[in-house]
Amino acid sequence: MNNSYIRSIIFCILLTWSYSVFSDTSNEKLLATVKSFYGWVLTNGHTASELEPKIVNIPGSTRFFLDTTSLQAFSDKLMSSNMFSQDFSNAVKRYYKKYENDFNRLSKNDFDEYESEGGRILMEVQDMDIYFCAQEYDYTPDFVKGQRIVNYKINGNHATAVIESPFKWKTTFNFKQVNGNWLISGYCVFK
Repeated sequence: MNNSYIRSIIFCILLTWSYSVFSDTSNEKLLATVKSFYGWVLTNGHTASELEPKIVNIPGSTRFFLDTTSLQAFSDKLMSSNMFSQDFSNAVKRYYKKYENDFNRLSKNDFDEYESEGGRILMEVQDMDIYFCAQEYDYTPDFVKGQRIVNYKINGNHATAVIESPFKWKTTFNFKQVNGNWLISGYCVFK
């Protein structure tokens, strides 16, 4: 065997090893970001939820609107977890503003129809936990600890990971690398 062939084999082995180390490290960092966020939720989620924009019925009418007066405070509270990139704040605002605009365009007949249907669900967030993207369960530190990555993909400073809960439901998270840290840029309905 010649020296260049041996060097090529060694280079390939080192490249494969370094990719494996990088991948394992990235995998762990992505999962650590999600677990840190969920840990924050266990302590701060209730306070943040109180700020979430809500549908408000107009008394004496079939009309309603989405009250977004607390949207900035809600977004700021989530951002205070330090687990999100600025892209996430924009995604949260985009989600609620879309529904605010949709509801503002409804006619009286549309409102009457919603009323006759018994107040159906108009937004996904009305029927799910906005943090875990599922029906509400009794979330505990052990539940957070039980989260795992099913698969992930990294493309430059962006990544996507599918996180599976101990109950086996999956949530896709998008990440952006900011100053060397993987921060959440979107998940669930906030994309």
